[in-house]
Amino acid sequence: MSEEPTLHLFHLDNYSFGSSQRIAGFAEDLPAVKQMEQLEAEYNKTGMARQSVSAVLLAHDHGHPHVLLLKLSDNPPTFKLPGDIITEGCDPRATLAAALLKYFAAPSDQEEITWDIGDCLARWCRTDFVSYTVS
Repeated sequence: MSEEPTLHLFHLDNYSFGSSQRIAGFAEDLPAVKQMEQLEAEYNKTGMARQSVSAVLLAHDHGHPHVLLLKLSDNPPTFKLPGDIITEGCDPRATLAAALLKYFAAPSDQEEITWDIGDCLARWCRTDFVSYTVS
């Protein structure tokens, strides 16, 4: 009989939060209609849908779990899970680890940090070139 994996949730007070300079090149820099036009053009050119990977980071506060998100903008308030686009031939776990370093590690600490990336929780697909996803 296999043992259930253990998930350790640390209290939110164990983390520090701050602001950093905006990372240029986010797809969110474009309006949603333009993003979907780019996805459709890419699909028509390559015949493949773009794949990405995102992390779900959990912490707890007041006895309840919280999902940590990146804040992209204030107006309108926009948030996302940390992650990146998987380039062809790259491992999703390696792509996710690199994205987590980019978002959460100071440049001087990047060689010392290793991420424990768990199981795939879900896969989402776009049913059309629209701005929302379904699972």
